Amino acid sequence: MRTSSDSTYTRTAGVISTCWPTISNPVQFVRRYAPAIRRYLQAFLRNSDDADEAAQDFLVRVFDRGFVFEAEPPVASATI
Repeated sequence: MRTSSDSTYTRTAGVISTCWPTISNPVQFVRRYAPAIRRYLQAFLRNSDDADEAAQDFLVRVFDRGFVFEAEPPVASATI
């Protein structure tokens, strides 16, 4: 069953654009994308408090560290 909020999301999701220079600047990234990230998490988690906490955790990491890109996933050390 679709709700009015579902149709609002469908209409607005298509107009989100990515400003690539903003991606490399954590402060600008947070200012530009925080509302959309929060709305996405709210729709996914279906709990406002959980969405707020998850968005805050994610955005603090981005602000503190920027984006960390790894060429390869870390290799787990084997114990014998």
